[in-house]
Amino acid sequence: MTLQETGGYINTEGPAYLVDGYFSQPIPFPHAKVLRVLEAQNYSWIIEERAIHRWDGQQLQSWEGFKAEANELVGGGNTLWATTLGGWPFASARPVYQIDLRDKTISEHSLSLPSLHREEGRDILHYYKNGKSLKALLGEKGLEILETE
Repeated sequence: MTLQETGGYINTEGPAYLVDGYFSQPIPFPHAKVLRVLEAQNYSWIIEERAIHRWDGQQLQSWEGFKAEANELVGGGNTLWATTLGGWPFASARPVYQIDLRDKTISEHSLSLPSLHREEGRDILHYYKNGKSLKALLGEKGLEILETE
């Protein structure tokens, strides 16, 4: 079984599909407007216009109120971090979201040009603030500044 975005260049609105051989099933529901499907924490994450959904291969869990098009996800334990797409064609400040998977809360952090990645087994956020390049460790309690360049 695979999970796939609707895709397409002209019309990308629609659900994701769980494909099993010749059969498919719309996920999270038939009239959903899925923006993107990403992989993080060994799950498929469905970014939909009004929520973020986690698919574990059998069950779907949802967090309502996530209204952004995420382009990167990282995290561990009970925290998921998401960067969002800036307004094309200009790179600008855009939110980074901290999603608490236990109590289903979503916190927004405004940062410039954020990018997420794993470095030495840790989730790291690179971003700019006041013209300086900063690096922060992403954790369950928030952002911990590591260094400036």
